[in-house]
Amino acid sequence: MHNIAGTRAAVGIALVCLIWTAAAIAAVQNIGAVVLQSRELPRGWGFVKSVYSVSESASDLYENYEQSYQDTAGARLVSKQFQSLLAGANRGTIFYLEFEGAAQANKVVDFAKRLVLEGEAPTAAHPERIFAVGPTVVMVSIADSAMADQVEKLLRSRQAQGSSGLEN
Repeated sequence: MHNIAGTRAAVGIALVCLIWTAAAIAAVQNIGAVVLQSRELPRGWGFVKSVYSVSESASDLYENYEQSYQDTAGARLVSKQFQSLLAGANRGTIFYLEFEGAAQANKVVDFAKRLVLEGEAPTAAHPERIFAVGPTVVMVSIADSAMADQVEKLLRSRQAQGSSGLEN
């Protein structure tokens, strides 16, 4: 009897751990878990509805991914969203592209860097920050480097936390 009870307890603990792990992974499995929330924005920042992309190539990749780039990049787009920010005279747009998994997102990050940045790292001409958070590719298209740094730090924190950052 004790052996069966011990086995049941172990199975129960394993199930709880599995459910907790799945919940933690699911927290960054869609765009909704990655996008910035208004309460996260520094004082004086706000969301606006227009697109303020620094470069045409970033907005073109976002707008035309399925028609023009999906076959070349080798990853099927699941969903997309953008957020534009205004902070004083500074403004910019964050593009989010969600794929079926992290491996596909990482392929698109490599592709997007070659297309948008014309290399691996941001430059004065192409200041976009391009990275993946789980299956979501994030392109931070903000000219002001201090503002872009803050946005990138907020969004990358979702990677480190393994969650959306929406918990209290």
